[in-house]
Amino acid sequence: MAEDLGAFGVDSAILENLEPDKDPVFHMWPGCIPVLRVFLGLGTQWAYYPSGVISGLNYQSAQVEIEMQGIDPADRKQLWFDLKTMEHAAIEALKDYAERSGP
Repeated sequence: MAEDLGAFGVDSAILENLEPDKDPVFHMWPGCIPVLRVFLGLGTQWAYYPSGVISGLNYQSAQVEIEMQGIDPADRKQLWFDLKTMEHAAIEALKDYAERSGP
């Protein structure tokens, strides 16, 4: 788990003190759950440049996932903004991880 969290830029000091068996609860604001579900549902829907560098989410698949998750149309504009925010953060974290890991 520490390696997975490290890939997303979690500070090593936090990882050293992480005791998942002692405190297995992960708290999340309820308003963040819909976008997290969509983001996780898109786990295999990343697009890559021919060089192998990640370019971002496949937006056609994202639209299908949003519909399949049953997101209220009135909430989709905000969810789309939130999803793109998560996408950009994930891309930066993955680039940083790749740079730290070396060739």
